[in-house]
Amino acid sequence: FEPQVLNTIHALNPDIQVCPLYGLWDLSLSGPQPGEANMVCPMAEMVILNPWMLKQAHAEGRQAFVWFGIIEHPVVMRFILALGADGLMVDDPVALANALGR
Repeated sequence: FEPQVLNTIHALNPDIQVCPLYGLWDLSLSGPQPGEANMVCPMAEMVILNPWMLKQAHAEGRQAFVWFGIIEHPVVMRFILALGADGLMVDDPVALANALGR
């Protein structure tokens, strides 16, 4: 998920889609994305602190797939989806299915 690596991958094959991962204290998704990514992956805990980052990604034409550092709970999953996340990356897909009522 290092920007230089994503740029190199994109340079080697522009058809490969890359998605930069944003972690602890990354509260903004603005600006040029590594590898010209049309997707971003912010940390759920940072989205909770700054929910506007999802709108920011969408305003820039990017999808946002949120990953969880610590707080992987069904209530938080539903909350993040309600904020506008395009998808979730979870360790427990059964918990996600239960959170979604499936």
